Amino acid sequence: MPENLKKIIEHAWEDRSALDQDEIRVAIRRVIELLDKGELRVAEP
Repeated sequence: MPENLKKIIEHAWEDRSALDQDEIRVAIRRVIELLDKGELRVAEP
């Protein structure tokens, strides 16, 4: 995951009230899009 998306998602996870911010919503949609395309995977080594 691009580092900027990771930071935005982690911030939203810690502060759920931030979910109303457009930047957070765009980042969430982008991550979902990348997951759907198979460009990101959900796993930890």
